Amino acid sequence: MTVLSPFPIVIDTNVLFEGLTKQGGASGLIIDVWLTGLLEVCVSNAIAYEYEDVLSRKISKPRW
Repeated sequence: MTVLSPFPIVIDTNVLFEGLTKQGGASGLIIDVWLTGLLEVCVSNAIAYEYEDVLSRKISKPRW
């Protein structure tokens, strides 16, 4: 029996935002597959700061 290892990927900030805020579509599918454990999301410090910066602006109270 072959055991599959999670496939390592980096998720673009806009894909992460769309996948977390909208159901369906390609971005949502990527997030769903990640949550099943089939993808291993790789994040550097720079990407983590970008996620924080962009998502905090896109999910701010005045915007919603």
